[in-house]
Amino acid sequence: MRYYTRIGDVGETSLYTGERVPKNSLRVEAYGTVDELQAFMGYARAVASKGELNADIESIESKLVGVMAQLASTDDKLHIVSQDVADIEAICDKYSNRVDSHGFKFVLPGGSVLSSALHVARTVARRCERRVIDYAATEPVDAELMKYLNRISDVLYAMAVYADLEE
Repeated sequence: MRYYTRIGDVGETSLYTGERVPKNSLRVEAYGTVDELQAFMGYARAVASKGELNADIESIESKLVGVMAQLASTDDKLHIVSQDVADIEAICDKYSNRVDSHGFKFVLPGGSVLSSALHVARTVARRCERRVIDYAATEPVDAELMKYLNRISDVLYAMAVYADLEE
């Protein structure tokens, strides 16, 4: 099997639904940055032990596939729905409550390898959200997807601070 197709050699790529668009379009930049976020979350998950934090990172990371599919499609299929927003809020609340009980407010990244990886993912999540907002200025983006993206940096911050507590 070849891992190259040559069809992108002229600067275009295919959307999930088959349409061809320039690789530098706002849409491709938006879902490409989600792809980058997913990779950094995968790194954080690889650093995390095989416990609850690892599983929670993976659940968010796996939802990013739906975020990318929704952004890379011209159809109306929703991959991120209000229940997904509620689920990520519950994960964020779980770690925020654990962190708040120790009196943490603002921290500098770098307390541990895991928290550093989570902080990098958090900053990529913020950039990802900015790229999707840029795209949303030109095409409609579902409100639940926007909410979900907005929650990711919050949950990654809470997870990063929690990871330092666990060290």
